[in-house]
Amino acid sequence: MSPDKPDAPAPEQASEHHDELHNLRAFVEEHGMKLAIAICVVIAAATSVSFYQNRRQTRADEATQSLAEATSVAQLEDIAGKYDGSPVAQLALLRLAKSHYNLGSFDLAIQKYDEFLSRFADHPMADVARMGRIECLEATGRTEEALDQFEAFAKSNPGHFLAPQALLGQSRCLQTLGRKDAAKAVCDEFIVNNPDNPWIPRFEEQLENIGGSAEEEAPVLPAP
Repeated sequence: MSPDKPDAPAPEQASEHHDELHNLRAFVEEHGMKLAIAICVVIAAATSVSFYQNRRQTRADEATQSLAEATSVAQLEDIAGKYDGSPVAQLALLRLAKSHYNLGSFDLAIQKYDEFLSRFADHPMADVARMGRIECLEATGRTEEALDQFEAFAKSNPGHFLAPQALLGQSRCLQTLGRKDAAKAVCDEFIVNNPDNPWIPRFEEQLENIGGSAEEEAPVLPAP
């Protein structure tokens, strides 16, 4: 026998091999169409999932680009509606509220902040919306209400990155209400307790805006 020629299988092995081929052929003949359909379904499903994922990613990229380029209230309204429920739409709604505030449309801003908070109360930016809403109350002259909410936020969130902003708002409201000593005390306490805080210049500026205390500015009445 030539060394390059494989040994012939034993009769028993040949018989087993023949039976395996026969069984495989019979299975394919019996289930061939079912297998073909199943394979086509699997391929179609995989293609559909891939297409859906690619389309969803494309839509997300498109939404992000639109938000980055938006410069007007109308554009933000369009994004919030067109991509409703998406993370981009949520941020667009928050920016929309801020845009109304910047334009002096404080009641519209409050409506948008309320919509954001009612729909996305657990959103990572929810506290930003809450703070924005309180500042809208201050801007509309609801000073007592704003003061209470600034104070409540600062007390409930002492380590929050927005706590200094709440304290500043509290000081402004106290100043507006004529309680200048209390307004100055809020700033002095923050400066003393947070000497290295980046908000210090804002508090110093607020102290300058407050000026003298209420007692110093009280009119001197003539003696009877």
